[in-house]
Parts: sequence; C-alpha cells; structure tokens
Amino acid sequence: MKKTIYNSAPIQRSEIDRNQLAKYIDSTAMPKLILEVFIRKNFGERYFTFWSAIKATLVLAVLPLFILYFPRIFFIPKFRLQPIQWPDFFWSYATWYVFTIAFLIVAYKRHEETRRRSNEYDFETDSLYAGDIHPRFLKNKTFGEPNIKTIETLSEPAFFFVIGIALIIFGQSLGMLLVLCSILYSWNSRLQYKIGHHRTLDTIEERLFNNQKFETYVDKVKATPDGAVRERVDDTGIAKNDDVFEAS
Repeated sequence: MKKTIYNSAPIQRSEIDRNQLAKYIDSTAMPKLILEVFIRKNFGERYFTFWSAIKATLVLAVLPLFILYFPRIFFIPKFRLQPIQWPDFFWSYATWYVFTIAFLIVAYKRHEETRRRSNEYDFETDSLYAGDIHPRFLKNKTFGEPNIKTIETLSEPAFFFVIGIALIIFGQSLGMLLVLCSILYSWNSRLQYKIGHHRTLDTIEERLFNNQKFETYVDKVKATPDGAVRERVDDTGIAKNDDVFEAS
C-alpha cells in the first residue's frame, strides 16, 4: 500500500524559554517562602524544607546590617564620615527583627507538619503540595469570585502589600521588605501558572498528534470523535460496529 503523507513540524513561538522561567521562579522562591509560612500550612515535604527557612532567616538577620555598612564599606563619600545612629537603626528595624524571630518559629511549626517517619510514605499526599489556603482568602471577593489562581497571584500578595504600606508610613523598614516580597510572591505565582499553561497545551497537542498519527499510519482505522476508541473500517470507509477496540 502506498500513501501520500504531508507532515509539517511547526516551530513554537514562545515569549520566553521555559527553562529561563524556571530560573526566575527559583530566584523568587525565598521572598515567597518568607510570606507564605504565615498564611498556609500542611506543605508537601518537597515543597517546604526547614533548611530553606534557616537560610531565609540568616538573610533576614544580616540584610539590615549589610544595608547599614554597605555605604561605609565602599567609601561612599556622603556616608563614610557619618557615625552610625544606633537608636535610629533599632527603631527602624525593631519590627524587622521581631518578624524574623516570628518567621523562624512559624517555619519550625510548618516543618513539624511535614515530618514523617523514615521509609514511611503517604500515597494520598502530594509531596509538592503548596499548602492549605487560609479560609479567609477563599471568601475574599476583592478581585472577583475567588479561585486558586487569583488567590495565589493577587489576594495573598495584596494582603502583605497593604501591611507593608502601613508599616512604611510608620517608618518601619519591615514595610519595604513586605512590599518587595509581596510583589515577588505574585510574580513567582504568575510564572508558575505560565509554565502550567504551556504544559496543558503540550498535553492537548500530544493527544491531538497521537490521534492524527494513529489515523495516518495505522491501516484501515478510523478515529471516533472522542479520540479514545477506534473502529475498524472496511474498504468503503464504513465502520464495523461489531469490531470495536480500545486505542493503545
């Protein structure tokens, strides 16, 4: 049997490489972690690790001192001769260090929630589970009817953004941290949904391609509309209802 086949391979036009998207997600994972431990619980054991929380705690503890000494270390003329105003520093960063201690305590609680016995596995639990959404976000209609995407990309980040703005008004440096982390929180979630969107398209296209491949390369086979069942056909192209089989 001879058959004429025209097979084209379209090139995907993408806004950005998905590997690059994954790098952006990794780079914004810590700011998101700093916030989400306060509003979510019961994370998957591979989604949340206490070691990541410890690293975030160290960054939070050192960052104010780095900001304080950076101008003097690099001899910026405006700052190098000015004495450090420790009372102002402690006032500005008081809530910052309270937040850091609270973060470590809450992170340890989340760690306890994810712990399991060695070699014991739960086949009903997703190890990459992003945690339980707080019930208040499920009822919040600020951004329309709540769904998981609007909650993760808008509602949760906006909650910390508003708190951050309030702290900035009161002269607390923690406010800038919360505002920045909330923006990166939203961006991180949007990037994850971007990758998920492409994966869904890949799955759909793979199914369509498999259907077309089956119709093209398997002799005397016709695909049914649902794409799941195949019927053998005779030379006239009429399906034989008594000869139905599942596509592999």
